[in-house]
Amino acid sequence: MTAPRKPADVPEFTPLEHMAQALSGHRAVLVDVRHGLGRERSRDEIADHALAAVAIGKRIASAAAAGLWCDGMDALAHGATLADVAAALDLPAGVALVGLHEYVDGQARLHRRYGDMGMSPAQADEARALIDGADQ
Repeated sequence: MTAPRKPADVPEFTPLEHMAQALSGHRAVLVDVRHGLGRERSRDEIADHALAAVAIGKRIASAAAAGLWCDGMDALAHGATLADVAAALDLPAGVALVGLHEYVDGQARLHRRYGDMGMSPAQADEARALIDGADQ
């Protein structure tokens, strides 16, 4: 397989652990090059490893960020406060509150569009009540 040159080159459902291993491999080559270790490599090969590291790193960051609001909702559902979730996100409570509501709104839109994805109207209402009732 050709090394990815942009995040879209990494297949959408690649497990995080596989992406992390690939990133580690590309970075290991770059560390070796920086320190004059290992075999000689062409500029093109080094650039390919560097671009792959950037693309995979961005894909990992995006994948990790995509689940944060869902994880925040899970935390609220199991007793965490809004302040706890905000702290875990490293955001002010007001920003976390807006972000959680936007997440729920997005899930409700998914459900309206596709029917079997996202949150039903009842689930969305329940999630909004959970957010609004969370101790700050």
